[in-house]
Amino acid sequence: MATLADARLAWLFPPILAADLPSLSIRPDFLTPDEAGVAGACAYNEISKAENKEYGGFVYQKANGRFTYTDAYPGDFEGSGPGQSMTNFSKEVPVAWFHTHGAYMEKFGANNFLFSKEDRGLSDATGKANYMADPSDNVHRYDPKSGNAKGKGMGNCKKPK
Repeated sequence: MATLADARLAWLFPPILAADLPSLSIRPDFLTPDEAGVAGACAYNEISKAENKEYGGFVYQKANGRFTYTDAYPGDFEGSGPGQSMTNFSKEVPVAWFHTHGAYMEKFGANNFLFSKEDRGLSDATGKANYMADPSDNVHRYDPKSGNAKGKGMGNCKKPK
């Protein structure tokens, strides 16, 4: 059974990125969507920063009642959508979203570390939380029910609590 510390270390063992064979991706089970969301965002944050592309995927509940995350697929430096994950994991039902923000870009300033209007819009439209790993490896959570974004409160990908 994975813990929140395991979630934050998941970036050490990134999932297999086989778009034509997504069922071969192996990930641990997590007790909560929070743990799986943090793990998903952290798993893709290094490649996201290196390529300066956002990556996005979703969290789902498995038949055993535990949670895990899908493969994440790249967008560009301004956004990513869950479309590819929704296509390749069409039998799974999202319970939350996760994404990365790529490398720090001066032109975005503080927005590198905030949920964009589009990020919040996806969660608001679906009623699902959204987890985001920023360029400093901090993980944030947006809750559409309250409209609150929990900045850094979810931890750091490289510094588990």
